[in-house]
Amino acid sequence: MSRRSQRAEKKRQKWGQIAIGLLLVFLMVVSIVSINPDTNNTFKFNDIKFDVQQDFFVAKINGEQGTYRYAPYEGNTTRALLQTPYGGVVEFNSEPAISRYLAVAPYIAITFDPEMQPEILPIIDGIRYELMQELGYIFEGVLTNSTAYASLPVLDCPEATSEIPVIKLLLANTTGYGGFANLTLEGSCITVLADAPGLAATRDYILFARQGVLPDE
Repeated sequence: MSRRSQRAEKKRQKWGQIAIGLLLVFLMVVSIVSINPDTNNTFKFNDIKFDVQQDFFVAKINGEQGTYRYAPYEGNTTRALLQTPYGGVVEFNSEPAISRYLAVAPYIAITFDPEMQPEILPIIDGIRYELMQELGYIFEGVLTNSTAYASLPVLDCPEATSEIPVIKLLLANTTGYGGFANLTLEGSCITVLADAPGLAATRDYILFARQGVLPDE
């Protein structure tokens, strides 16, 4: 990867973090009907205390303190509800094996469609950047060759292994900002089909799955 490509990639991922933050503020304004009235400054889920600090949740999990945009307040490895500090809710529906799979995999790989809606791509870039920061290293790719993401190789389900499962991020063909994500498992490939809020929450869902936060069904 050339230095120019590296600079462009880092800049794109930094803007992705901003895009996720702006999306959450937008949802706070327009998704009044989704607000969870139980949102407080502090609450517990599965014996883990989540504290609200400005626009984030802070929690100590497995002895390490982390920062999250979303926090689980109900559910398990099959169905989980994650909320923002503003009360907006995203519903995750998943095969139970996915959380166990992510918990034991040494590494993960993220791939996505580079041709999805331009306003969604910064969210994907933000997810990739933040997962890299949290996990130390992730493999990255795109589903098809792209000049905009020339530094990333083509990566899809056939490249997935038990040591490096591939997580494929796809935007659902839907309107509105209801907040949902459906996760399916085929071999070592995990497909995430979600709307924009669901994609934004996927970073935290992946971390919670790897940390064992979500209880078994």
